[in-house]
Amino acid sequence: MLRPYEYLFYRIYRCQLFVWAEADTAQYRALVAISLLLVFNVYTIGNLVLRALGIANFKSIGWTALDALFVYFGLLAVNYFLLIRSKKTSRLKKEFKGESQNVRRRNGILCLLYCVVTPLAFFATLLPR
Repeated sequence: MLRPYEYLFYRIYRCQLFVWAEADTAQYRALVAISLLLVFNVYTIGNLVLRALGIANFKSIGWTALDALFVYFGLLAVNYFLLIRSKKTSRLKKEFKGESQNVRRRNGILCLLYCVVTPLAFFATLLPR
């Protein structure tokens, strides 16, 4: 069940290595990025559910920016244990290193689409009705 999520993390990690060329911090930057994408997903779904219930937004139910930070740091901690702790990044590199160029290209396009569409969907749900 975690394989697509791990693959997305791996692709973001590889992108961070390519852009910054710092192996020490690339996994943590990828952790921050994938956690932010997950927060976007949670809030997009939450906004859609609230609208379906006739509630304008999260502020209407008393949520603040501090609540959003708690959600983000909670997801950051969960992702750390799922994706980084105990040298899991090394295991993921070994696991996905052998994929063919066609598979890598297809999966890379899917990951890029996900990374673009997720924030767009989030911001679209913030627009007034």
